[in-house]
Amino acid sequence: MEQVLQYLGRFFTQPLFTISGTAVSATSVLVFAVLTVMSIWLGRQGRRLVRQLVAGRLEATLANALDQIVNVLVIVAGLYIALRFVGIDVSGLVVLASALGVGIGFGLQNIASNLISGVIILLERPISVGDRVTVGDTIGDVSHIGLRSTEIITPDNIMIIVPNTEFVSNRVINWTRGKPQTRVRLPIGVAYGSDLDRTRQVLLGVAARQTGVLAEPAPEVWLAGFGDSSLNLELLVWVSAPNLIPRLKSQLNFAVEAALRTHRIAIPFPQREVRVVIDGTTNGSIPPTGSRSPEETSR
Repeated sequence: MEQVLQYLGRFFTQPLFTISGTAVSATSVLVFAVLTVMSIWLGRQGRRLVRQLVAGRLEATLANALDQIVNVLVIVAGLYIALRFVGIDVSGLVVLASALGVGIGFGLQNIASNLISGVIILLERPISVGDRVTVGDTIGDVSHIGLRSTEIITPDNIMIIVPNTEFVSNRVINWTRGKPQTRVRLPIGVAYGSDLDRTRQVLLGVAARQTGVLAEPAPEVWLAGFGDSSLNLELLVWVSAPNLIPRLKSQLNFAVEAALRTHRIAIPFPQREVRVVIDGTTNGSIPPTGSRSPEETSR
């Protein structure tokens, strides 16, 4: 038994390797591992404590930034204490890290740029947790902002992890920045010759009866322009939140189509005039056909 204890004593005390002139033993490695785990655990507890202290006092994005900063500071401080406890000169490690950084810097460019972008987002707060945003082809609600990436929940309940550089270097639409009220534009084409005043009243009646459309600001109908085959109108309505837009657009499209059909207001199709030329002479033409169906035109 005494021999076993002596062997274990020699194993834990004899140097395994040397770093910057400091001998590192198994005991040093064990102490370093314990202190590192403790610093990570303390960092998590610090984040939890910060969240409890700032709950309801700061907005979600600022609270998230604060607890992440506390977590990083606690872990860095714990690692520094662990290195000093085992007798490793931190200044020597800084020189070593600088030398390694030159070699692997090119491979970590994206990670570094994402980290810097994350700090910019947390400080400037162009987006916040809960905002509905469009970045590239992705649209959804921001659920978490991290130092490297941001999590977005799409309307289909799919989580998409977007690198933070996308929010700093690209064009981003924030639908809920400031007031959450959003205006919806619904393009509608009616046939030439339609009574525009009557059409306008029909569209405003559809908007007034539609659930989810705000009474103030009031709905409007604009004449957007004159198309090749139709008078181009726009029905403009306001909603209380941007996440209501996709379903509301579908409901309005159904209601507008039914109302126009009920009031016999034609929705035109593209019209073309065909001329038949034989031996350089125009023998005849087929004029445009108003609001008949394509099948009737081809006969």
